[in-house]
Amino acid sequence: MVLDNVRDAEHVRPLLTGPSFVLVTSRDRLSGLAREDFALDVLDAEEARTLLVSRLGEERVDAGDELVAWCGGLPLALAIVAARAAEDPHLPLSAFAAELADERTRLDSLDTGDAETSVRTVFQWSYQQLSPRAARMFRLVGVHPGPDLTIPAATSLAGEPAEEAVRELVRANLLVEHTAGRFTCHDLLRVYAADRAEADEAEASRAVAVERMLDHYLHTLEELNRAHYWDHRGVLEDPPVPSPGTTPETFARQDEAEVWFQAERTVISAVVALADERGRDRHTWQLVWFVADLVERFGLWREWISLFERATRAADRLGDQVQVARLTFLRAAGHARLSELERALELFETTDLIWQEVGSVAGRVRAQAGVAWVLGEVGRTHEAIEVARKSLDLLRGDECRTPARMRLALHQLCGALVLAGRFAEALDLEAEWEAQDGPVNPHNVGHMQSELAAACIGLGRPAEAVPRLMAALEALGQMGTWVDMAYAENLLGDAHHALGDPAEARAWWEKAATRYAEHESPEEAAVRAKLAGSN
Repeated sequence: MVLDNVRDAEHVRPLLTGPSFVLVTSRDRLSGLAREDFALDVLDAEEARTLLVSRLGEERVDAGDELVAWCGGLPLALAIVAARAAEDPHLPLSAFAAELADERTRLDSLDTGDAETSVRTVFQWSYQQLSPRAARMFRLVGVHPGPDLTIPAATSLAGEPAEEAVRELVRANLLVEHTAGRFTCHDLLRVYAADRAEADEAEASRAVAVERMLDHYLHTLEELNRAHYWDHRGVLEDPPVPSPGTTPETFARQDEAEVWFQAERTVISAVVALADERGRDRHTWQLVWFVADLVERFGLWREWISLFERATRAADRLGDQVQVARLTFLRAAGHARLSELERALELFETTDLIWQEVGSVAGRVRAQAGVAWVLGEVGRTHEAIEVARKSLDLLRGDECRTPARMRLALHQLCGALVLAGRFAEALDLEAEWEAQDGPVNPHNVGHMQSELAAACIGLGRPAEAVPRLMAALEALGQMGTWVDMAYAENLLGDAHHALGDPAEARAWWEKAATRYAEHESPEEAAVRAKLAGSN
């Protein structure tokens, strides 16, 4: 016996009165009822294509990949599209794909006029069975950009504890826990949730939910920076205040915070794009501002550089030239990391001009450090030294001078001197660097020790370089980037090679080459050449 489209366990339980073989289908999990249960997922790309081929033939479906993607593997959607395409054999599948590409009309395109088979109607059956809280949670999923969300994020989105509602949506197969603690839904369901939000959730309620959602990610990032990063970005002229009902996440340890970010980074980028599209300029630039250290640490510039451009435009619309300068500097650093050095130099010079107009010597010093960095990278080492020296002299004579800023300027000059092969002059800067008072940023320690080690190697003193580089790696492990780590590891290979220990040299070069390969860096080739030459 087959019992199709069962509402829940209680709906079918009275029918199971004796020994029999019963096949029950339902959009509910039927918890506590099933002896053997199978959760049927959507079709993968190959299965979806096979379904279309069975209805339309191989030749016509050769151009159907986009259509498969928009249907998201949902068998009902694919069957509806196949039926429509069969009725119009001369219409290319690209025309149906174009209809489905528009979120506003996607569900209308899958409306057959038959309540038994229309996608919207089928979704509506599940939606109508939900409790009021779960129904509201489902609607609010429609204002979240995805691709997934957590219980804490759902709690901020709803402005109240959300776990019970989320679990009900999972039982109703309106959400899927695709990874432990992370919930998502089919793209067509997300479109339906957005439809229901617009129809059933007041406009003011939707706006407040979006505000809480934006604040959830913003204040989680702000607290992450404040608690776990040395030179955190939490100090702003106009510090953000979370809207009522927002419950940002906190992390006891830095590694926990970084695991959270890696899991959330696609969501955060989608949230930034949403904020920008909705004219939330403050959220747009502040979300990007607080994520900058993490983007730099993990080398995510390729996927984030366009969002930094959005953030810069948002700050400019608000008339905040200080933040425009800061974000332009970060964009320049990003382009430099991507080896787009002409663009990086242009943006660093633009940053310098903005800081000059603002009247900030400290800002100019930082921008000029960036100019010197890129000049060194393109082989204009003498110009790099000249810019770095002028920047350091400008800072020495200004009342805004601080130990942290002095260390930054000294490090930049040291690096330029190393690139020019003026190793003794580079080492001479160590005394002034050490003489600066106050606590030291671990990132800055890692940078400076790496450059001083490079100078030692250049002077034929590799034994002095090794402890410096080990100290650099320890500091960079606390707060550094993958490229800083790879640079130090590469230098350790050079030092051990000079010390006559080829096995240790190869071990360090292999680590550096692996890091460069992971990030598709052109530096990998040079390190691989050293490995090949050491065999």
